[in-house]
Amino acid sequence: MKLIHILLKDREKLDTVCEIIAACDTVVKEWRSEDHDSLSLFVLVADEDQDMLDSLQDLSRSDDDIYMIIQPVEATFPKTQVEKDREEAEHKIAFWDIVSREELADDAADHGKLDGVFLALVVLSAVVAVFALIDGNIALLIGAMVLTPLLGPNLALAFSTATGDFQLMKRAVLCGLAGFGATFVTASVLGYFLGRPAAQNMQEMLTEYGFESIPIAVCAGTAATLYMLKGTQSPLIGVMVAIAFLPPIAMTGLAMVTGQGEKSIEAFMLFAINLVCFNLAANTVLLVAGLRPRFDKDNSFRGPMLVSLLAWCTAVSILASILLFGR
Repeated sequence: MKLIHILLKDREKLDTVCEIIAACDTVVKEWRSEDHDSLSLFVLVADEDQDMLDSLQDLSRSDDDIYMIIQPVEATFPKTQVEKDREEAEHKIAFWDIVSREELADDAADHGKLDGVFLALVVLSAVVAVFALIDGNIALLIGAMVLTPLLGPNLALAFSTATGDFQLMKRAVLCGLAGFGATFVTASVLGYFLGRPAAQNMQEMLTEYGFESIPIAVCAGTAATLYMLKGTQSPLIGVMVAIAFLPPIAMTGLAMVTGQGEKSIEAFMLFAINLVCFNLAANTVLLVAGLRPRFDKDNSFRGPMLVSLLAWCTAVSILASILLFGR
């Protein structure tokens, strides 16, 4: 459940807000509180009604005197009939369980945020990964994969494409490029000064790829996007381990500065396969889930998503051709 706190300074908008709330059939309870200069409406809803949130958001955008706060509710007592019906519905089989677009937007903004902490985590992950590659320590390499935040910008990019948020799209692309660049530069510089190539077992693991790499990356991208839609963050750590973004980039830089040009190219190919297939899967899941821009009431706005899907499909086709004819 969610508690929506609507703060009104312009009381003339009260009737309009009440009409919007009345049209929502998942409202459990509503009440109001007044003080000398504002009116607070509290609405407890069993499930997020995206149409209601969109209408309230449209109203708040056109009037600075309206402000909304959405809070999660752990439990209530006593149980109302709406809550009992909701609990029964939760036991029924349903494929999609999606949080509101506003919650997804907040998560995506966090994933696509480029700041000092993000770059520091990337550099630290790259350092750990280089030592893991040189020592042949798989457990240490997994630790570097868990530490790195490179998964986030890709999820933010997929969400921004689905919702037509071009500002978030730019930030996600910039964040992803900065993360990948920082990993490559860190691995190259550290490898140059250490002067030692990756252990043989690591070279075999991060330079061997084939058609089986495609479904693995697709599954990882699908799982990560489904977790994002559910508003669940903790299982993404497992996805970070399943999909290799950091290790092949680190291997690319390390192999390049230690005179292993062919190994460097092969490691980059593995990274490219994982990146392209992950994003293709993420965009496909969001399209099937029906995620759309807030202003797109009739699902007619599909331009950026379709262009993105076409681009990722083209990239997958190119990589598949290389796998088939280029090796």
